Amino acid sequence: MTYIMNINNRFPHKLFISRKTGKVWGTELLPGMAPNNPVFQNAEAVPFRFTPTLQTLMGQISVEGVFSCSLMAIARCLTEGEFELDQHLSVFVRDELITWFTQQHRPVTQETQLPEKVASNVAQIVKRASSLAQTAPGTNLPAYQTIIDLISMAANPRNLAQMDQLWSVSVSPKILMSR
Repeated sequence: MTYIMNINNRFPHKLFISRKTGKVWGTELLPGMAPNNPVFQNAEAVPFRFTPTLQTLMGQISVEGVFSCSLMAIARCLTEGEFELDQHLSVFVRDELITWFTQQHRPVTQETQLPEKVASNVAQIVKRASSLAQTAPGTNLPAYQTIIDLISMAANPRNLAQMDQLWSVSVSPKILMSR
């Protein structure tokens, strides 16, 4: 979801994982916005948080099997016709854009400007979700090639090195595994 919604500042102190259920809950999950244009944007080097600690915790088999297939299944559920992702997102995106205009001390000058910006941001989110849900027709790539590429980008040490200091490993994987 952080990739699809352009959520940035994904620091460890904002993520909580239940030991009993494995459910992940995050605080302050806000989309990144461009400084000069009300467009969702995440300028971070990795598409989602996937540090070596998380990789060790999950294990290689889970990453290549359950995790990647689950990402694709979630994306397919979000993009199915009856769910109408774009309709549900428009309210959320509209509120975020109004907040952006307020924080930038800019008035929404035209009546058509806000709906156009909402529509373009929603289209961007739906496009990202669709790219995870399916591959381009006529290619010989695996069905979840986009997801494999994103996992590779997120696990790449060069990309992780470009992240903020708070992204560095603070807890040993062995400690997490022993609990």
